[in-house]
Amino acid sequence: MRTRILFILMISLCMQSFAQHTNSFISLRSGVSIPLKPYSSHNLEKGSFTQPGLNVSIDGAWFFATHFGVGGQAGLHLHPVNVSALAKAKVEADPFLSDLTIRSDPFRVINATLGFYAQWDMGKNFSVNAKLLGGILWANTAYQLYKPTYFLTGPDYYEITTAKDHKFVIEPGIGLTYKISSCFALKADVELLSRTMKFGFKTWEGIRYDLKHISFVNTVIGVAILL
Repeated sequence: MRTRILFILMISLCMQSFAQHTNSFISLRSGVSIPLKPYSSHNLEKGSFTQPGLNVSIDGAWFFATHFGVGGQAGLHLHPVNVSALAKAKVEADPFLSDLTIRSDPFRVINATLGFYAQWDMGKNFSVNAKLLGGILWANTAYQLYKPTYFLTGPDYYEITTAKDHKFVIEPGIGLTYKISSCFALKADVELLSRTMKFGFKTWEGIRYDLKHISFVNTVIGVAILL
């Protein structure tokens, strides 16, 4: 019963807002997060061997004028590791290794950004939108379990624990909006997030710091409630 009442109130609010010709919205989105080089490269020193993964996010803006508004976005981005390519590179780089099996979690990246939105109508139902946001990017490296085979002797397994860092980031984005009705719309967006992060790893010699350039493009589709 409460769910029905909430749904009716949302529709009523949506209808009233549309009568005021506002472009304000809130949307739930999901899509593919595509790592860029050197984040995706198969280089032991600079790369992270990442692959395209899942993105889920929430996005919303309040338009104080016909074409311009302010808003924000929060999202989670998962980038799996190409463990076959990583194991091959490790074996080739270590003359004492004959084989290597790796189990790995994905890299996890979270963003929370605020900024400016713009939208221009391209017809009765279509519009083009753009945004420029700024905020915080949190990144966690992948937890990895290594099971090596040595030519002579060595440990049966070892692990690389996750490391964390956060930095300020600028996020540009462009997209298209198609209005299904006075209350709902479909949105397709492309966004870029890019930042060099510093990760600290515990070793037997102490803390080792690695610089990783976390860079990826999100291609997402979502359903928006027009406010």
